[in-house]
Amino acid sequence: MHGVGLTPSDVRSARDAGAGLVWCPSSNTNLLGAVAEPGPFAAVRRAALGTDARLTGARDILDELAHAAGSGRAVPETLLDLVTAAGAALVGRPRAGRLTRGAPADVVVVCDDGRPPAEQLVGARRADLRLVVARGRPVVADADLAYLFDATGNPKRACTLDGRPKVVLEAAVAPVAAVGIAEPGLTWPGWTGPRTDAPGPDAGDAARSAQ
Repeated sequence: MHGVGLTPSDVRSARDAGAGLVWCPSSNTNLLGAVAEPGPFAAVRRAALGTDARLTGARDILDELAHAAGSGRAVPETLLDLVTAAGAALVGRPRAGRLTRGAPADVVVVCDDGRPPAEQLVGARRADLRLVVARGRPVVADADLAYLFDATGNPKRACTLDGRPKVVLEAAVAPVAAVGIAEPGLTWPGWTGPRTDAPGPDAGDAARSAQ
């Protein structure tokens, strides 16, 4: 994880031992003013791109991709590998991160603007996503693809995401709505903002979180 302080000797030892790197460049930049060099691990496909925490890093993996591309330490094709097949293999899911028979049906669709796929993904933002499918269930889609939720028997909710009409899987947004947590950029009909009377964690919650 992170690997900012690794020396060239450390990198060689880690690679020889079969270890990999979860690269979190935005968090590392904000906290340490430096980032690890992913190249040696990416070259042997033992690297993944991570977001770390929102408090210190990027908002989501799309923002992290943009930050990573801006660092100049990896080309778009490498970054695509880090968030798909190579990243999945590093965390013990070798069949994930790819479109093939028997693999998890995880799909991200963006509008094709003619550029290579990796370049399009690196520059994408949440509002640009046409469709996100996780394990065969639509999670987020443009409004004109709402029928996919009905076809798969998944309740949906109309919303606005970063200024664009979307449809979201009800099971994904219901917990957020129930406790009144605000997700910046996400609103839906009847949304009145975050609750101010939501109870905070009790001592038991804090203890369980620390375990």
